[in-house]
Amino acid sequence: MSIYFNNAATTWPKPDCVARAMSDFLGSGGANLGRGTASARDLGTMDLVLECRERVARLLGGYENASPVYVTFTANVTESLNIVLKGFLKPGMRAVTTSMEHNAVTRPLRHLEKNGVELKILPCDRQGYLDPEKLAAALDAKKADLVVLSHCSNVCGSVQDLEAFAAVCRERSVRLVVDTAQTAGLIPLNAAALGLAALCFTGHKGLMGPQGMGGIVWQPEFARLCEPLVEGGTGSFSHVETQPEAMPDRFESGTGNLPGIAGLNAALKWIEERGVDAIRAHENELGSRFLAGLKKLDGLILYGLPEMVDKKRLSVFAVNFEGVDNGILAAELSSRGLETRPGLQCSPWGIGRWAVFHRGRCASVWAVSTPPLRSTKRCRSWPIHWRPYAPQSCRRNERAGKLIVPIPADTVCRDFFVRNVPRGTSATNVFRRRSGFGQVFCRNFCAVYTPFLLYSPHPCAIIRLRIK
Repeated sequence: MSIYFNNAATTWPKPDCVARAMSDFLGSGGANLGRGTASARDLGTMDLVLECRERVARLLGGYENASPVYVTFTANVTESLNIVLKGFLKPGMRAVTTSMEHNAVTRPLRHLEKNGVELKILPCDRQGYLDPEKLAAALDAKKADLVVLSHCSNVCGSVQDLEAFAAVCRERSVRLVVDTAQTAGLIPLNAAALGLAALCFTGHKGLMGPQGMGGIVWQPEFARLCEPLVEGGTGSFSHVETQPEAMPDRFESGTGNLPGIAGLNAALKWIEERGVDAIRAHENELGSRFLAGLKKLDGLILYGLPEMVDKKRLSVFAVNFEGVDNGILAAELSSRGLETRPGLQCSPWGIGRWAVFHRGRCASVWAVSTPPLRSTKRCRSWPIHWRPYAPQSCRRNERAGKLIVPIPADTVCRDFFVRNVPRGTSATNVFRRRSGFGQVFCRNFCAVYTPFLLYSPHPCAIIRLRIK
């Protein structure tokens, strides 16, 4: 017997009705959407998809009196965010986000940044929250075209003040896109009342549906401004050689995940019958009990709010233990039937906020800096990739000019990353890595920033647990 603590990755077990609905569709229905005759089987599929859109629009506060027209389905919230960000942002535009984002936001924005979109990342505090006044100041300092943020951190459960952020954006006529992967189905949401440009959701977490389902609740005007990511057959307007403008067809090319829609529809009905507030109250009770027991453990390092606070913290817990490799600990817990998730949680910015990149097996690394050089060129084979924070355990020996940084012992030199710190002059540096298998050198490493820190891209960082 096992205890499942990995609900932040996907909730399990699902309500029994989800599997039954998917099985019934495959066994008794099965018709494609809009690609048949007016048979009972075809009409059944049309009714199913429409009913699911209506449930989503009611639950998440769709526009035009919760019209199902402005709900489109995707494979997951990552696809939803890619559709929105890549469909709207163009070279020369400016996007603002936070330091607690999931890679579903981070990676599309970094891709767009390479193509000419300006990106501003606002740092959150050590509990994972962004002060709305910081957002207001950033928007006042320089006009932005879009703000995108996660409603709740998938790492530590911190829930942002969405109403305050929405008000800040409305007052400045800036469009706001929200990733609700962790909160949809647990916290009441109303896209229309908040004035969101797009509310992106996934179906397999708080909504209790199957994997492979997600979607977008669109503001009508914003939907017209976004270009489709995929174009093709929609089962409609087949005489037109360009993508239809009508919603929801504009963003739904190809055959969708109809068994997944059947499962999601059943899960949404299950949520309606129980109520979002009742489900959240049950989670909060379990989370409080778990947190109380967790705090009794010696050596605990807890990230995020130390207490359960309704609508401000969900039961997603990020922990470490002094002197214990969390990857090894997670494996030990798994062998005892406790299922968790170690690692970076697809959120390097969020993990970096607590400077816990170094919490894997470590070897000593030291960097020796030579006097500054005049050249400011950077070696092309060693780009600066991203900018985590410095771990507190890093020790600097000023007299010897050495920087001691723990990294996982199995890291190879070609995997080193450089931290971007205050601008300095270019320097040539030699990095030495000591291990039980001899010494490895990386020679002639050029950097335009000094001093700097080294990190491995694949260390263990925290153990995450979510109570459901």
